[in-house]
Amino acid sequence: MKENQKKKKPWLIAVVVLAAVLLLTPALLAAAAFATPAVYTDTFVGALGAKYDRLRAAGEGKIVVVGGSSVAFGIDSAILAEYTGRPVVNFGLYSALGTKMMMDLSLAGIEAGDVVVLAPELERGALSLAFHPDTALTAADGHAAMLRRLPVGDRLSLLGALPHFLAEKASYLKSGERPHGSGAYDPQYFNENGDLTYPRPENVMALYYDPNVPVTFDVSMLEADFLAYVNDYAAACRGRGASVVFAWPPMNALAVPESVTEETIAAFAASLTASLECPVIGFPEDHILPAGYFYDSNFHLNDAGVTVHTVRLLKELLLELGTPVYVGLSLPEEPALPEKEIRFFGAPDANERYFTWEKTDFGIRLTGLTEEGKTQTALTVPIACDGYRVALLGEGFLAGGAAEKLIIPQGFEQFITDTAASMMTLENGCFDGASSLHELWIYNRHEATVMPPASFTGVSADFVIHVPEMSYYNEGYFWGERRLNGVPLTFITDIVLEP
Repeated sequence: MKENQKKKKPWLIAVVVLAAVLLLTPALLAAAAFATPAVYTDTFVGALGAKYDRLRAAGEGKIVVVGGSSVAFGIDSAILAEYTGRPVVNFGLYSALGTKMMMDLSLAGIEAGDVVVLAPELERGALSLAFHPDTALTAADGHAAMLRRLPVGDRLSLLGALPHFLAEKASYLKSGERPHGSGAYDPQYFNENGDLTYPRPENVMALYYDPNVPVTFDVSMLEADFLAYVNDYAAACRGRGASVVFAWPPMNALAVPESVTEETIAAFAASLTASLECPVIGFPEDHILPAGYFYDSNFHLNDAGVTVHTVRLLKELLLELGTPVYVGLSLPEEPALPEKEIRFFGAPDANERYFTWEKTDFGIRLTGLTEEGKTQTALTVPIACDGYRVALLGEGFLAGGAAEKLIIPQGFEQFITDTAASMMTLENGCFDGASSLHELWIYNRHEATVMPPASFTGVSADFVIHVPEMSYYNEGYFWGERRLNGVPLTFITDIVLEP
């Protein structure tokens, strides 16, 4: 009997050691992740910590606007504060963080007498319970304590993302570089209320709207679990003496498909109103604005658009609160849409012979492959065709070919100045029929050079994207959002930029 017990002891010790490792490893990883110097605080998503601190310090009786980037880009808190007589906190940042996470974190600062305005974008990712641990860890770098506000399930999912987060953070610490936002995505442009103040005089989108993110008013986007979560959130706020209203985000009129009718919009609004246990204020039609009021996405407003949207939201909010205040602000006229320079005066690009194309008002749209192009296993997107800049990769433009590798050359970066006005757009469905495509190589450090599609359907199962080192595609707004919106991408940063 004693011999048997002796034989079991090594096994027992091994089990105990293994259990200790399993229990300690997450704690050690977390300690390593947040004990090291913060590296993401100068990124757009890194502004979350400051917004969180501002919310918790704002006191009672405030207005808190909760949502994604349409809130960050769309609210003038000073206007709301002037006419309501309340402090205002803009608690919107980035839809890839998830509306659920923003609701969860906001509860840390909701107090008696507060009015919470919940205004997510009308797209599937924002109207869901999606939680992206990679983005959450990046946003919490330097503000790890706020992660304690997340539900247990979300905190557990952070553990699986810690090794990748640590490795990426270590590479930045080793290099001495830090990722940082640029232009409107530089967090230094958030004011004390959390509004984005970067000057945005006009629409800078290549097509004046993003065709890859249509505003469909599809009732199927209103998933029961998300609506139930909103109702629970509203109940939690009421339990603290606060009230919640659901408000409409700004929406680019050009992004609303022709198939969407007044009946479509009314049915969406009716379904939402019937499902929520908090008031839905205003009418969606009042927040579908002309393209001239937008900046760089279908939900991001320019300076004039911010005023128009804020004033309309203000009137809806005053009506809901029963506050008889006259709003005498004059609304700015729609800024003119800038003309596009589509001519290209550089040397002819030999790669144009592999593609068929058509000329549009915005530049060349590649539509397919020539017979010679169909035989190529590696293709480079031409900078221009017949003296006009390539602006669009059209639906199925690689279909019927043998391409295994597609290169977007560094030359496209010459069209990027202070804005994204000249970005080249990968249309939704552009890779349909490209099942042999294994690799996409992008030789542009500026992630706004190329607008990604909503998904990469059609490519091979092992599809990967190669981008330059320290190019910030992972942290950048457009590519980061697409990557986390159900798009299975692997970024491999092993490109040496062209001379």
